[in-house]
Amino acid sequence: MGSPSEFGSNTANPLGRALPIFGHKVAVEDYLIEKSATNPSFTYTAIRNGPFLDWGLKVGFILNYRAEKTPIYDSGDQLFSTTSLSSISTAVVNVLTHFEETKNKGVYIEDLKISQNKLLELAKKVAPEKKWEIVKMDIKALKEGLDEKFAKGEGTMDLLFEYLKPGIFGEGYGAAFERVDNGLLGVEGKTEEYVEELWRGVLGGGGGK
Repeated sequence: MGSPSEFGSNTANPLGRALPIFGHKVAVEDYLIEKSATNPSFTYTAIRNGPFLDWGLKVGFILNYRAEKTPIYDSGDQLFSTTSLSSISTAVVNVLTHFEETKNKGVYIEDLKISQNKLLELAKKVAPEKKWEIVKMDIKALKEGLDEKFAKGEGTMDLLFEYLKPGIFGEGYGAAFERVDNGLLGVEGKTEEYVEELWRGVLGGGGGK
């Protein structure tokens, strides 16, 4: 059984699949599809879970609380699926116990669908003393700038990492999964109260700067 390095955005979506940061993932999955088609004893499962929820908050990725100005992409209301590391671990274990149901396909899990504006609302609820300065960012303009640099041969990890943002916050990338396999894979999901607890751990009593 093969297990490609997925654990991220919706690379089955044509727009997401075309993002340069996913080039190697797409190549690996294409190879596994080919191998499973020609060798019945070889199987694979790709787990797609969106951005990591707990890690993404702690490092300031899905909402950058560390920056002097916190970027909000487009309207900030775009929903995206996101999953905690513990739920991903649960799904991995249950893939192994649901071999027939999960072989040779991509499976989708999420703890919840949420937006940047909702994350900000919950952060303000937890730490009302923290001062937030917001800067609106245009995802289309961001991607066009990245594409221009990439076409010139700039392929640094920092630049490639920026390509995650269109895949999560951009329209049309399938970031809010239409269907999920939570029931099959034992993922119970999380509530906004869980997100509040994460924010308490991140922002603390002082609420940061």
